[in-house]
Amino acid sequence: MTSTYVYTIAIDPQTPTTLYIGAWAGEGGVFKSLDGGGASWSSINTGLTYPYVNKLAIDPQNPSRLYAGTDGDGVYWSINGGESWSPINDGLTNYLVQTIGIDPQNPATLYAGTMLGIFKGQLVNSYDLFLPLILR
Repeated sequence: MTSTYVYTIAIDPQTPTTLYIGAWAGEGGVFKSLDGGGASWSSINTGLTYPYVNKLAIDPQNPSRLYAGTDGDGVYWSINGGESWSPINDGLTNYLVQTIGIDPQNPATLYAGTMLGIFKGQLVNSYDLFLPLILR
C-alpha cells in the first residue's frame, strides 16, 4: 500500500485482529489486514469500480457482510469479507456517500448519508431500493 490517504477504519466485531481501511489516492479502495496490528495489507477491490472510499461499515451480526460508501459511485456491499463487491444504489439520488450506518438491532437496515440527504435501505434478498428520509 503506497501513497494512500486513509478515510475510514473498520474492525471486525467478532475477530478484532481483522482490520479494514477505506482509502483514496494512489492505491485507493478497500484494504484488509489479518495480523491484528496492520503490519500487512491486501487490496480487496474486485467489483469496486470507484476507488474513493469514504466510509466502511461491518454488519455486527454477520461480519462477512461489509458496506463501502464512495465519493461518487454510491454504496457497494460485500457478502464475503470484501473478496468481491457489488453496487447497491437503486433509489439513491446522490452518489457522494459520506457515511453509512447499520441498525445494530436490525442489521438488515442500512442508512446512507449523502451530500443531498439521508437514505434508508432494507435488505430483503439484496438492497433493491434506498428510500429518502431527509433531503435537502
